[in-house]
Amino acid sequence: MLDPNPNEERRSLTAALLALVVGGIAAPTLRALDAGKEFPVFDALLFRGKPNLVRQGLQPMAAVADIWRSGLAKTEVDEPGILAALERLRPGTETIFVDIENWPLLGASPEVLSKSVDNYTRTAQIIRRARPGIKFGFYGIAPTCTYWPIARQDKEQLAQWKAVNRALRPLAELVDFVLPSLYTFYDDPAGWSRFAAATFDEARQYGKPIYPFLWNEYFDGNPTLGGKQVNTAAWREELRFCRSQADGLVLWGGYDKNWSESEQWWQTVIEFRRTTARSSGGVLNHADG
Repeated sequence: MLDPNPNEERRSLTAALLALVVGGIAAPTLRALDAGKEFPVFDALLFRGKPNLVRQGLQPMAAVADIWRSGLAKTEVDEPGILAALERLRPGTETIFVDIENWPLLGASPEVLSKSVDNYTRTAQIIRRARPGIKFGFYGIAPTCTYWPIARQDKEQLAQWKAVNRALRPLAELVDFVLPSLYTFYDDPAGWSRFAAATFDEARQYGKPIYPFLWNEYFDGNPTLGGKQVNTAAWREELRFCRSQADGLVLWGGYDKNWSESEQWWQTVIEFRRTTARSSGGVLNHADG
């Protein structure tokens, strides 16, 4: 069986990396859907030729990923680099996610873990001081991402994962929302649901809105399915499950691909947005029919 090793699967904007598998969680706790609550869907999509999706009810979420000046060690916090990355944002940007791939958490020694958490919190403090009006979170951090320990219920790895997530509480206090990664590793909807429910359980400890990242394709670390669109029924269920457990969600994907309005995954999103708009008492202004 393929092992996706997604613990540190905080996917960069140019490539997906597979990390060592450590972590897990106990049995998930489901929460009741608040049918009248607004459910934002954020647009972090990268497709070439993508139209303005605000008309379809999505809110833009920009990425901040390149935060080091040339030649500097990426093991350290580069405050001028962070400030420069913020300056590159489009005027009027209100919401961002920070994607950092370089500071190990799961599987790290206590000393390395402490330094990584300090790096993340210092970065958050810099962003907050520089842009007090912007809303932000860190992709795939607090909680971190793991898959197989959840599926296998490995008690030791569960304990390690929970310890790392507890260590990240100081970071969670500084952000506006948490952004767990819920990409699809296999054609196994039941397995994805267990993984997602467990991740939501960990995310709730921070007391912040939960906006998971969803990708309409299977994770590209899977040599068989990577790059293929998630089965339509499974994709629809992922959206529905997030509606029942999260406070919103973020759509990601499309790197180096052309936008197509007719793709089934997108039509499923449009259908989902209409449903959530009705359930929250809102009106979806769509121009695509």
